[in-house]
Amino acid sequence: MKSINLSEFKAECFAKVKLVSDNGEPLCLMLRNKPLAIVYPYNPEVEDSGKRILGQQKGDIKGDIVNFDLSDDWDMFVEKQVGKKKSRARSK
Repeated sequence: MKSINLSEFKAECFAKVKLVSDNGEPLCLMLRNKPLAIVYPYNPEVEDSGKRILGQQKGDIKGDIVNFDLSDDWDMFVEKQVGKKKSRARSK
């Protein structure tokens, strides 16, 4: 897979997307030498397959994600914030 810097892709976006479409090879976009995104060619077989992209991990969520209790986490967060304020006051 070829990779290019994001600024180069930005300057030549249309030509690079057309190249991906013509040769069928994905293109990795890099930002500060780290992968940021991958541009894939359009594949009508994937779109027409009827497979859902969202919900592929159906059944992997455990527990109640709507009615959950964060009070213990909130209390811990507040205690940490109060501790930070006290340490700042001591250092002044």
